[in-house]
Amino acid sequence: MTSKELQKMLDTTRRDVGREHGFRQSSYINFKVENGYFFCLYFSLEEARLEVKPMYADDLWWEIWEANENMREPLSLRGKGAYALSGQVLTKIAIFGDRRDFDNIDIRQFYERVFNEANTEIERFLLLNPDADSFVPDESRTYHDPDRLLYLMTLIHSGNNQEVLSIIKEARQNKHRCEFRSGLFEDSYTYIRRWCKRDGFFNNIGRSIHNLMNLIVKTKTFAVMGMGFNISNHNKLYNPHNGRIFEGSILLALITSSLYLFDSYDLAWIILALYIVRVFIILIKRSDKRELRYEAEYMSLPITNKRKFKIISWAIVILLYLYSFCIIFYATKD
Repeated sequence: MTSKELQKMLDTTRRDVGREHGFRQSSYINFKVENGYFFCLYFSLEEARLEVKPMYADDLWWEIWEANENMREPLSLRGKGAYALSGQVLTKIAIFGDRRDFDNIDIRQFYERVFNEANTEIERFLLLNPDADSFVPDESRTYHDPDRLLYLMTLIHSGNNQEVLSIIKEARQNKHRCEFRSGLFEDSYTYIRRWCKRDGFFNNIGRSIHNLMNLIVKTKTFAVMGMGFNISNHNKLYNPHNGRIFEGSILLALITSSLYLFDSYDLAWIILALYIVRVFIILIKRSDKRELRYEAEYMSLPITNKRKFKIISWAIVILLYLYSFCIIFYATKD
């Protein structure tokens, strides 16, 4: 039996046995939902790790992280999604240590034992923690959660926002670097602080600015994606260099307008310097999750809408360049 055939047999057996015990399967995980908890078995070559977290935890985190679209995805995303929270480990079950052992064991009986042990742990856990809303994770048993996000979500869910802010403040003082980041200056703690302080006057102003920036990013992303849309091949990758054409048209319009209206080169050079800094930041920063989200949103649009964005985007760029050339023409004519 080849390695590929063996893996297929293992996956099929694990799926069948898991279903009999109430688990669903997706790739390397098996999961189930009970009493408001998400239980997930992670399978590797060495062990099967059973984790638990409240169902509300991921929903709350995605809302804070502005990734609400994840709530509409399959349940398996809570187990293996890039922005899914880690859970508290209930147990680790040793599995195959050596592939040569497969000849000496009954695969189905083995998975029966794994899922039976998992269900036993789940029953024991539910007896001690019947209410998901009041669950507080044991952080010493949380699997890879350096930012303590699961614990922070349980605190926010129970209304302890001030304690959350204190934890974040202490982490900042200790120079903690969050695992989840957005651009150069924002991370998971930035979003959580904004959420916890969202009812304050200054935070309402900050949120308005934040929403405006999101709108600008979305408009720019849709414009760039629209300009790169290939009518003859809908699946062709989009050319990111079209963004330079779009931003260049705006830059040229600003510079020429400042030259004509203020009759001064100073403001134009300031705008140019700011634009150079902007380009430098774009080159060195990581991919902004907002842009990635809006790119995915654009890709899900109907073809007719994509065509409209293409026409509108190119029309705006052409008009801006024509406007700039007209300004230059009249300025030099005078």
